Amino acid sequence: MGTYHKTLMADNLNSDLKDNQGSFNCGKPSGYIKDFKALPVATQEVIKQIKRVRVVFGLIDMPNATDEKGDKVSLDDNTPFIWEIDNRDAFKTMGEPFNKFNQTKRLPVQHFLQLTSEERALPSGAKFYLPNYSLDLQKSVKVTDDDQNTFINFMAWIDNYNSYIFNEWEMKAKAPVSQEDKDIVDDFIDVDVEEEVA
Repeated sequence: MGTYHKTLMADNLNSDLKDNQGSFNCGKPSGYIKDFKALPVATQEVIKQIKRVRVVFGLIDMPNATDEKGDKVSLDDNTPFIWEIDNRDAFKTMGEPFNKFNQTKRLPVQHFLQLTSEERALPSGAKFYLPNYSLDLQKSVKVTDDDQNTFINFMAWIDNYNSYIFNEWEMKAKAPVSQEDKDIVDDFIDVDVEEEVA
């Protein structure tokens, strides 16, 4: 059975992120990789296995929601959600509105994103769907006290997740001390004690 390697949640991937296996970046080398093919094959394989995940927190209205069987589901307006996006194309698409927020110095909580999906076909004939969005930066949303509380809860969730990853990193990053090293330390202690007695 495999294990999941997860890093701290961060608002950008330009720094080394501690992971739950006691290393950084799930084993991926730091920084921009100019020549992927020049890397050792083992490193290339590690990088290919790593999935970036964009995590979007928010409130959603879905008047015509259905479950995976197509049955109608009733959701309250402003239902809190956490959306983990690991598809490469969806990751890029759903990064665009947040880049716009950043460029215009707007807070995401003050705007609506209208979401739709686009059907795509696989060579096998199976279908999958990718998200599309529309964003009107001229329309802003008044943030209520309830919204603030939801935002605080989201931040607490992130802090809790990151604390778990950090604690896992600390436990696994500490290299065990060999018996030989312990013996050397004991010798130092014995020498110090003998000198003080003499």
